[in-house]
Amino acid sequence: MYYEKMIYSRKHKVVSFLCDCTDKNEWLARLEKRLMNPMPNQYFKNIKEIYDHYNKMNIKLVDNEFYIDSCNKVEIIIQQVMEHIKSCCPIKDII
Repeated sequence: MYYEKMIYSRKHKVVSFLCDCTDKNEWLARLEKRLMNPMPNQYFKNIKEIYDHYNKMNIKLVDNEFYIDSCNKVEIIIQQVMEHIKSCCPIKDII
């Protein structure tokens, strides 16, 4: 909340995105790849742990949040992101 107030006080705008992968096979393949070379903060040891963890989460869009499906090609995702930003921010405010 602190950062949001600071951003708005400077007449900037927060644009929020929810990124998800709707292709379960692609999602699992990405997780398997991540398990082979885990980041230091990654505590999952196998796919079942990851699947169980994320499967019990109830992630939903919040107000004014834009949904991005990460199984799309990067070029499509970038185009969607830019179109959304342009639709909610005046051109002069876009860097």
